[in-house]
Formats: sequence, C-alpha cells, structure tokens
Amino acid sequence: MIVALLGLFMADDWVARTATAPSAPGVWDDLVTSLRHGLMITCVWATLALFGTRELGKLLEAGGYRPVTGAATVVNVVLAFVPWMQHNTLHDSERISDLTLVLLVLSVLIVFMGLVRRRETEGAGADLAFTMLMIVYIGVLGSFVPRLRLAERGSPWLLLYVVLVVKTSDIAAYFTGLAVGRRKLIPWLSPGKTIEGLCGGVFFSALIAAGLSWAMRPLAPTSAWPAPAWALLTGVLLAMVGQTGDLIESLLKRSVRAKDSGAVVPSFGGLLDILDSLMLAVPLGYWLLLQ
Repeated sequence: MIVALLGLFMADDWVARTATAPSAPGVWDDLVTSLRHGLMITCVWATLALFGTRELGKLLEAGGYRPVTGAATVVNVVLAFVPWMQHNTLHDSERISDLTLVLLVLSVLIVFMGLVRRRETEGAGADLAFTMLMIVYIGVLGSFVPRLRLAERGSPWLLLYVVLVVKTSDIAAYFTGLAVGRRKLIPWLSPGKTIEGLCGGVFFSALIAAGLSWAMRPLAPTSAWPAPAWALLTGVLLAMVGQTGDLIESLLKRSVRAKDSGAVVPSFGGLLDILDSLMLAVPLGYWLLLQ
C-alpha cells in the first residue's frame, strides 16, 4: 500500500512536469496539456469517494436507515473534480467555493426528490440528514484532497506530507498504546484507544512533520513547506484532528452496531477505516499550509 501510494504521487508529479514542457503548436494540444495537471490524484480520489460513499451507505442501511446513496455517490464524485475544474478551466479561486455551494444546494433538492419518490414519511428526516452527512463528510471534506494538490502553492508532495503526518499519528498511537497504554481514552466509544497512545501519536507526528519540512524546504523552496517551528505545531494539530476523525467514524459504526465499516481491505476493515483520520485533517492541513 505504501509503495502504491508513493508510486501514485511520483506519477502525478511526473505528468504535471511533462505537462509544462513545450508541446506541439495548436489550441487543442495546449488544452490537453493543461488538463493533465493533478488529473491522476483527482481520478484516484474520485474513485475512493465513489466506493467510500457506497460503503457508508451500506453501513447506514445495516443500521436500519435508508439514505439516498445513489444521489450522494454522484454528488461526491462531481465534488472530487471541482478543484481540478477550477484549476484547469475556471482559473478563479473564488469560483471553487461558488461551484461547491451550488452543488450542495442541488444535492439537497436531488436528495429530497429521491425521498419523495418513495412516498413515505416515516424516517424520511433521518434519511435526509444521513444522506447530506454522506455528502458533506466524503464529498465536501474529501474535496480538499485534490484541492491541496492543485492549489497555487500546493503540490503532490505537500499533499503526501499531510497524509504521512496523519498516518504517522495513527500508526504511532496504535503501537504506543500496545506498548505502554494503560488509561482508556473514551472506553465506551473506542475501547482500544488510550491516552498514552494519543500522546505517542501526537509526539511522533510532530517529529515527522518538523523533520520532513526541514528536509524538503531546500529541495522545493517555492512550495508551501512550513518552517520547522510551525511544522511542529502543524504535526500536533493534524495528529489530534486525525484522531478525532477516527473517533467520529467509530461513533457512526457504534451507532449501527458495526465493528468495521466494511471488509474491502484485509486486516484493516473497510475503506473508511483507512480514510477516516484524513477526512478532517486534510482540510485543516490545507488551511494551515496554504492560507
């Protein structure tokens, strides 16, 4: 999985660099060249959003709810492409927020029409709320994955930086908890998480964040790499918010009496069990590094 992740970011970076190389003359050639920026990461995220939305829909259905999963899936895939559209065609940073808002308004109408077709009122409010949660959780928050890649000072490596810092927290928290964990963090919600594990995750994330920033700033001085002191704070905040994202997904799973969100990834559970810590952390990383 780690090798595949590194290969994806390397391939995306290579495609972007070749896209800036001189191309054959012609409007069509120039258009095709410009559209290659960030397309690989965007397509991968759109695929993850598609399967993640379907997985969340099945999880909610197992709990007795009936979200309009089809509508949420379409909206979330479109939202995944909004940053790419803004970067390659709209050329206006304000338009990305406008387009996202329009899609959210349309999604409410589409979901409402889907519920009307059922001709039932029992549980309709909960189904509407959970469907919109699916759109906001995966579609809106998840759109910051390609947004961080395609921002003016963003890059595939800056996105990878955030992913590595957050996942370092997940891994360090798990092993620290196994080694020295004694006091439960929130036993009724996530019995395996400990206060010691949380502290270990925050500590190692801060070290990785500062170390990567110190190593990468000379190699890519024009990117938005944080200064080491700011990187330490960034690592702490990303780790804590990432752990919160994990707990939010645990709350959803416990509410429908499920241990995992699915069984897509052997030994890890569902797709959302891997992505949960990133859903809140990537938008925070975008704000910390680019605003």
